[in-house]
This record gives sequence, structure tokens and C-alpha cells, in this order.
Amino acid sequence: TSIGIEMFYNCSSLERVTFGVNSVLMSIADRAFAYCYSLEGIEIPSGVLSIGTDAFRDCSSMASVTFGENSMLVDIGDCAFYNCRSLKSIELPSGVTSIPDGNF
Repeated sequence: TSIGIEMFYNCSSLERVTFGVNSVLMSIADRAFAYCYSLEGIEIPSGVLSIGTDAFRDCSSMASVTFGENSMLVDIGDCAFYNCRSLKSIELPSGVTSIPDGNF
């Protein structure tokens, strides 16, 4: 149900992350994918409620972030997408009520 703190931290060869159709993922913890310089994209399942602080910090190759249909995302931590310089656009789910400083 969760990806823990620094689970894939600095995983230099990770290029893409996808989850199964019936994913029960609910949270992506702080720095879970931080400094994954080769990460090009991620598809975040609908059931994810929160993305932690610095979750994707410095994923400089990340060009796409997509959210599952009817996404339940509410909370995005500080600097979650900081320095994702290849990210050209992102469509945040309607349930997101605030975007903290330093996210983009």
C-alpha cells in the first residue's frame, strides 16, 4: 500500500515505473524516488492519496507524470518534483488543494 522512505533513492538505472491495473498503492513516501536521474516517467495509480516531500527530487530525465483516472490524490509534499527539468507539463488531479513551495 505504500512505497517507503528512500525506497528507490538514487537508483541510477531506473527508467520507468508502472503499476498493475488493480494496484492498492496509497502513498509514496519522502524521497522514494529522489535522485533517480534516469527515471523518464511514472504512472501514479488512482488510489494514491499522498506524495511525500522530495519524492521525485532531481529526477532530471522525468518527462511525464500521469495520474490514474479518478485519482484520489490530495497531498503533495514540499519539493516533490523539484528540479525535474525535463517535465514539460503535468495535469494534477482535482482533489489537490495546495501545491507547496519548490515543487516545480
